Amino acid sequence: MRLRTEGHFQELAQDIAGVDPDGARFYQALADALSETTSYLDAVAKVEEEHGARAGDIRFLLARRAMVSAAFRDAADLIMGAAEKEERHIGLLIEAMEALILRQQEEADRDLILNGLQLAVTFLSAHPDQAGLRVRLESLFSFEKTGHTGKTYLAFVTLSLLSRPLDLSTDGPLDTGFDESFSVQEIRPAVDWLEERGTVLIGQTTIPRELISGDPDRLAINLMHVIDRVAAEASDDDDVKTLNLLLSVVSSINAHTQRQNYDLSAMRFAAAGYISAGRSQQARDLAEQALRVSRGGGQRRRQGWFAFADIYLRIGSHIESLVGFACAAAGETNVDGEAAWSEMNGVARIFRELGLFDPARQAHQGAAAVLRRLGLEEANSHRTRLIGLSIDFTELASDPNPSPAAVTALLYRAVECAREATEDHPDPALVQLAQIISLANANGISVGETAIEALNALLPLASRRGSILARGFGSSRADGDALFTLYAMQESARYAEDAGFDARNVAFLAKRMLWNEGDELDATIATFLTELLADRGMPLPGWETTSRPVPSLTDSGRPAAIAAAVSAECAVVALGLDSNGRLARTTWVNGEGSYVREPADVFSSAAFETWKETLPFGYGVDDGATANFFYTTTEHLRVTSLPDGPVVVVADSDLQIFPANLLRVGDTFAGQVRPISAVPSLSWLNASRENPAGSNGLLKAWISSRTEGGFTLAMVSERLAETFAKHGVDLDESDQLPEDFTGAELAIVTAHGSLGDSSQFQRLRDEGDLVVSANDLASKLRNVRVAVLFVCSAGRADKVPGAASTFGLAKKVLEKGSSAVIASPWPLDSRVTYHWLPTFLDAWTNGQRLDEAVFAANQAVSNGLGYAPETTLALSLYGDPALIFAGAVPASGSSIPQ
Repeated sequence: MRLRTEGHFQELAQDIAGVDPDGARFYQALADALSETTSYLDAVAKVEEEHGARAGDIRFLLARRAMVSAAFRDAADLIMGAAEKEERHIGLLIEAMEALILRQQEEADRDLILNGLQLAVTFLSAHPDQAGLRVRLESLFSFEKTGHTGKTYLAFVTLSLLSRPLDLSTDGPLDTGFDESFSVQEIRPAVDWLEERGTVLIGQTTIPRELISGDPDRLAINLMHVIDRVAAEASDDDDVKTLNLLLSVVSSINAHTQRQNYDLSAMRFAAAGYISAGRSQQARDLAEQALRVSRGGGQRRRQGWFAFADIYLRIGSHIESLVGFACAAAGETNVDGEAAWSEMNGVARIFRELGLFDPARQAHQGAAAVLRRLGLEEANSHRTRLIGLSIDFTELASDPNPSPAAVTALLYRAVECAREATEDHPDPALVQLAQIISLANANGISVGETAIEALNALLPLASRRGSILARGFGSSRADGDALFTLYAMQESARYAEDAGFDARNVAFLAKRMLWNEGDELDATIATFLTELLADRGMPLPGWETTSRPVPSLTDSGRPAAIAAAVSAECAVVALGLDSNGRLARTTWVNGEGSYVREPADVFSSAAFETWKETLPFGYGVDDGATANFFYTTTEHLRVTSLPDGPVVVVADSDLQIFPANLLRVGDTFAGQVRPISAVPSLSWLNASRENPAGSNGLLKAWISSRTEGGFTLAMVSERLAETFAKHGVDLDESDQLPEDFTGAELAIVTAHGSLGDSSQFQRLRDEGDLVVSANDLASKLRNVRVAVLFVCSAGRADKVPGAASTFGLAKKVLEKGSSAVIASPWPLDSRVTYHWLPTFLDAWTNGQRLDEAVFAANQAVSNGLGYAPETTLALSLYGDPALIFAGAVPASGSSIPQ
């Protein structure tokens, strides 16, 4: 297998000659062709002359050989030129595109990436059951791998595919509205049959035709309207059970209808209700089910992909949604008219969320044109106007200084939409009006009684979720109890990476409440609000099979209880930015909390936005060229006070990119004078101590010995050899990621790190050919108790777009089960490594707390290299600060109450 995978065709031919002569001739032909030409395409032509029947094998094997030889563009070209493509071809194409992107060659190969993406999307469109390939494609174009460029690629391909003309069909009756004579008794026989059967598989179970009275299409249409109404008001388990029942009925009668796609639309409607009721995980499951059952005709596959895309859009997962819309657009062009209208509206919404306002308006106009062709324009005019309003609002809200006249005009339109809102769908118009009122209030623009009256008129008709959102957006003061109610409505995601998206609305309202309440918050509520703003996408430390998120809060006082307990041995500082950009700081010392809102001249959100444009990366490349660089860039990013150390900081996910070491009081950085650390959230810190990562007691290190690209890593390895020997650190010098670090007490990694186009941590490399992603390395550090990353920018934590979560290499390692990571948020001077590590290992292995050992090591760097923030304050601690080396006597710590 290795010989075949790595392209050693000559050896393979010799090995199998005795048992498979035909196979041996084939592999010998591949070897001969490669020996005669350096062109892979010429090699294809030569081998196909004799083995044309194996054209797919020829291109795949030669593409695999090209990958081994780092000829990634050749590999992609070989796959894209294949006449027939299978799963293995698309998988290899994704691998080749990832290699180009990680090596930052996508700029030169932009057309190749776009063509490869469109080919992969087209294949997936026809094969919705290929979940593995889809997930790999989503990962490749995620923020982690491609930054904001990934969404641009996906949007471009979607627009390109949507440019194909559609042939609208009207198979089956049009939906002309709910039949008021419909009675639920009409479905009683179907319900009884389903309940008697027990297990119902959505999209697969079919009831006998004789149990359906009347026209199955009309029954399905009426049930769809009922599902839509229930979904609009869904807020609890009873509503979810009702939706499940109605969905089961529609699904089970679908095979008897003319259209035979009602089940997919019903899944989409029901999922909207699940999300409204806080059951986002059930909605995700339904999105996946829609793809599983959409095999069949081209129209059905297209609607399945649209259902998938629409559900993920409502959840806020834009990459998954974009992949779904692209696959839908790549499908059958003979499309059901009503489905085409819904799909175009969905495309308008996703482009609106991405800030692509002109394409959003084009899609919106396309949806209106479909309605005209169907003769349904007037009946749906209120929906058309509302979506158009939402696009214009989102664009205006992105302007830091919106025109008062423009805001007033939007208010007028929003009031009209509110008046048109129907009783069974008040939430969209209500929340939109509330958002525009909030925009007006934030910019000192008079709202007027008419808008408030329209808002108040819709509030009694709204769902519980819609009412909480509208009150949070539109009122002058937010309701803490209502905010916790909204938080508590949200079920726990199955995977931690989804939890940050589920928390985005709660986080937005938490910022709003911090602003509304100003200086009047007490420490308990302020800590609760900051916790809602922290990184909600963290799994339980030490997980083995499923990266479940940390447990939900049981009440609004829980974060304060955690902070109070931790503060008995380590002061806690909680930092959050309110919706107006003011910094809220809550401090806990010895069980007592205090809250202040920092003056705008002490911490400026405008200065913070400017800082993020080039920092923290710039701290590692300035090299002292700019006088007082650290001080001038943080002049308006200070706090008025901090407690004596040690200190642990829990920050708003927007703020986590700012290193805790650089928190500044006067002219002193926090990391200069006290041990200080940062944690993703108080909930994570609590879970980390309740579920500590296990340890096999081993100390491991990895530094590749390759030197073709330089000698920096080899020099570091040589300078650390004595320290490794003293402490029994097992050094791996291979040019591949280590395989035996899982569960180690300590893992030390030294490599080069680089950022992507969007300044996110993208890849690390050795001084040979190895280039890997953050996830590749983190996966090799599963459940390592403490990781030290001598990797440039490994400690950087960027906000994940659209989620209450962050991304970075240190965060990835924590996600894989570690309890603490030590890394630099900017490019690291290689000299720091051998000045820092000896002191750190001496201190930690002799029983000092982890934060104290890190502080002592940073002081050693200052003593050895002279004080300079770029070296002394580089290595920062992310995670539990109180960890004691497993071989030392544990120090006494606090007990966090349950």
